[in-house]
Amino acid sequence: LGVVLLTRSYMSGDPGANLGVAETLAQLGVVPIPLDFLPLDSIDIKDYSDRPYWSYESKFIAASVIIARNPELYGLMLTNFGCGPNSFILPILEDIMGGKPMGQLEIDEHAAEAGIVTRLEAFVDTIKGYTGTSREHNVRPSDIRRQTMPIDKTSKTLHGAVYQGHRRLLRGRRRQSPGITRNR
Repeated sequence: LGVVLLTRSYMSGDPGANLGVAETLAQLGVVPIPLDFLPLDSIDIKDYSDRPYWSYESKFIAASVIIARNPELYGLMLTNFGCGPNSFILPILEDIMGGKPMGQLEIDEHAAEAGIVTRLEAFVDTIKGYTGTSREHNVRPSDIRRQTMPIDKTSKTLHGAVYQGHRRLLRGRRRQSPGITRNR
């Protein structure tokens, strides 16, 4: 089994910064794989998001598609902070995985190596157990694609990022907060 390290290169390549995650995974019997070792250019990111602003978030999306399609690969997201782009990219990656286990570790100044090892042991146990199942991971991009909706100038409402499939549900609906009246 292979575990793709979904993280920025400065995090995956520095055992001091990631508390030896790659070494621990190898000791637990799985192969740690740096994100950039995957054929990321083989995936069209626009199938999954209309606005992949940041290069690493685009890489994470492409890697997740590759991981979801390969029964021998799993993803492990390593973050330094739970805010910023990582806070909204994780749900997209989870949707792409289609129920396939994906680990997540936030490593910052409060992280301890013993806690990281325990979490990695649990993750490896989970993926080894999951590998024995015969679940398919066929998630269609159209089912999870994120895109922004244009501003409806008649109601002055901005609909945020939505699933492509839910687009029809939002058309024609106007959202108002309770107790707030509109002056036209």
